[in-house]
Amino acid sequence: MSSPPTRGFAVVAEEVRTLAEESGRAAAEIETLIAEMPGQTRQVVGVVSAGSARTEQGVATVEQTREAFVRIDAAVEGVGAQIAEIASAVERISASSALAAGDVGEVATVAEQSSASAQQVSASTQETLRVDAGDRRQRGRPSAHRGRARRARAAVQGQGVSFQASAGSGVAASGRSPSSSRPR
Repeated sequence: MSSPPTRGFAVVAEEVRTLAEESGRAAAEIETLIAEMPGQTRQVVGVVSAGSARTEQGVATVEQTREAFVRIDAAVEGVGAQIAEIASAVERISASSALAAGDVGEVATVAEQSSASAQQVSASTQETLRVDAGDRRQRGRPSAHRGRARRARAAVQGQGVSFQASAGSGVAASGRSPSSSRPR
């Protein structure tokens, strides 16, 4: 049997041997870790590079989106201005239509008045010509109805209707109302 000091050395030696084995395993693990570090570092660099590229793409996309919104805003303003122009044009057209409708009504009124005056002049002229022709045949002198025909012509001319009578052709009349010659 060994003496106590020898036993103590044996225990210490066993401990040193265990520590040496563990140190060897730890060194091997450290060596493996060191060997893996460049690969993992490259992976991290790759991930960081990919993240940086994605960030740059994101920034570019945001810039493109901002530019698109600026163009959309300009287009909306342009459409708004066009809508305002169209509304203004519609108002002008509406006002012109109302004036045109009023003018058409005035023209219709003047036409009716002219037609009525022309009919009166025609009837009066035909009556005058008939009476004058009958009186001339009977007496060879002018008719007393001639003065009445002149008064009828004067009354019609006062309404703005002029006419010409010819002995076998009836009456041609044209009318113009003072309101139809107003400037527009």
